[in-house]
Amino acid sequence: MMPRKLTAEESREIKKKSVMLDYHSAMRWFYRLNFKKVEDVIEQGEIWQEGKHKFRAVLPVKRGKLVFVIFHEFPDYLQIITVGITSRSKIKWG
Repeated sequence: MMPRKLTAEESREIKKKSVMLDYHSAMRWFYRLNFKKVEDVIEQGEIWQEGKHKFRAVLPVKRGKLVFVIFHEFPDYLQIITVGITSRSKIKWG
């Protein structure tokens, strides 16, 4: 499936859900980003659908970098898979 950018309404529905994380994503948070930044990426960033229930939220930050959060959507919550920071030149989707 090719990534597709969600509509504003689809994004609003996803952003209403609570966030849950597993051990891997918690460790990535502690070493790379703070909790507030991850929330900001989901709440303010663009959301792209990468699979049936897999999504990527991206938000530009200073000096040409992007923060991304990859997550699965469940009926009542979002499960964070991983988080990271990358340069805009490395993006191969969108």
